[in-house]
Amino acid sequence: MSQLKYILIAFGVFAVDMSMKNTAEAWVNLHEREEGEPPESKIFVPRKLHNRGFAMNVADKHPGKVAKLSLISTILMAIAFILSLKGDRPLRKLSYALQLGGACSNTHDRLYRGYVVDYLSFKTKGKLGKIAFNIADMALLFGPLLALVDSIMKVGEKVDELTDSVGQPPSDENKYDYEYEYLNI
Repeated sequence: MSQLKYILIAFGVFAVDMSMKNTAEAWVNLHEREEGEPPESKIFVPRKLHNRGFAMNVADKHPGKVAKLSLISTILMAIAFILSLKGDRPLRKLSYALQLGGACSNTHDRLYRGYVVDYLSFKTKGKLGKIAFNIADMALLFGPLLALVDSIMKVGEKVDELTDSVGQPPSDENKYDYEYEYLNI
């Protein structure tokens, strides 16, 4: 039952993002405010963009290849997610759940629409303000960051195990022998 929450997180990312994409598709022209269109916030600006490639429209001239690679990546992510459910690392499971939900949403768009609907942008001038993204993209960004944090924590646990198995550091008179032995482990 505890694994169900990770499945629900993946499904939740997919469902919320798909709902937002369907809403964004109904927007007419965001420069002329119409009834039902979202207001701007202090951080984000609603924006509708059809991305036929990967992030930042990379490979947009090859949408078929992009869709195939996206599908393969999503299948591999699903396998990694399923395998992670057998482990005992909650942060890793959350990481894969976010990534799977985001990958499924963007792959669904590529296969059924022929493009990914991006609907948010940062409210800033310059290059950052020109980047459009969606919730799936954010999940695909934060998922690997959580995996990185989990890996760092796992390395920290291993270091703790090693230092616990070595025991307390020796007294000052044996300090150099201890350092020599420790470096040769």
